[in-house]
Parts: sequence; C-alpha cells; structure tokens
Amino acid sequence: RVLPIPFLAYSWWASRAAFFALSTNLRYVCAVSLWVPMVMNVYWFHMLVAGALKQLSKGDEDGDAQEGDADGDGQSTGKGKSKSGGSKAKGEVLKSATSTPTG
Repeated sequence: RVLPIPFLAYSWWASRAAFFALSTNLRYVCAVSLWVPMVMNVYWFHMLVAGALKQLSKGDEDGDAQEGDADGDGQSTGKGKSKSGGSKAKGEVLKSATSTPTG
C-alpha cells in the first residue's frame, strides 16, 4: 500500500490541468479527501515497522526473552510484584503451608 504512493503523487501532478477544470466544489472535495488514505497507509506502515523492530529488539543475548521478563534483566516481574520480594514471598508461602500451627 505504501509502494505506489510516489506514482499516485506524480499522476496527480501530471493531471493538474484536468484537476483545475473541475468545478470548485468537486476540486475542494478532491483536495481534502484524496490524500487521506495515503497518509493513513504511511502511518500504519510506520506502526508496523516500529512494532516489528520492538519485537526484534526484545530478548537476551541468545535472542530468547524470558516469560514475564519485561526489561531483559533475567528477573520476572508481574503486576504488583517487586523484583526483590518475589522469591522471598514464595518461600514464606511455602514455609507457612508446610508448617504446623504450633511451630
């Protein structure tokens, strides 16, 4: 969708005499609306390329991102969890699940 844009721009420029022969209302509609799909296609192409580059830049040296590792430091952080307290909290839960109420 982005590739033919230069050709379309050239064809508009080459047919400018026919454009000026149109009525004023039709000329206004063409001037306001014909460029919108091309601008939107360029914007979507930019978003697509930016997303692809973002996905390609994620991961560690081997190219594999660990699940839940948002910043690539090897420690998984979920919503509401801190990096430092994650393993400590798991140990406390395990300890409380295996111990008796008296001790």
